[in-house]
Amino acid sequence: SVPLIVQLTGADGTTQMEMVAPANGVCRFINLRPGNYIIRVIVDANNNGRWDSGHFLKRIQPERVLLHHPQVQIRPNWESEVNWSITL
Repeated sequence: SVPLIVQLTGADGTTQMEMVAPANGVCRFINLRPGNYIIRVIVDANNNGRWDSGHFLKRIQPERVLLHHPQVQIRPNWESEVNWSITL
């Protein structure tokens, strides 16, 4: 099983929260500020806990990045659930 790094990013692309997906695949983010978020998943092929850009001379491809569309809107005092099936 390849580790997945799940990130919530703001509209400007900055990472707001991040976690490694647990074995059951359920990620819970709590105490989020209201706003719109994009869910980004990094397939951490070398298990180093961060995205790697690859290496041209060694012919190593960059690690895959998956984006969930549409954006997720978080409202005050609401719970939001997003179901996303990722096939590798």
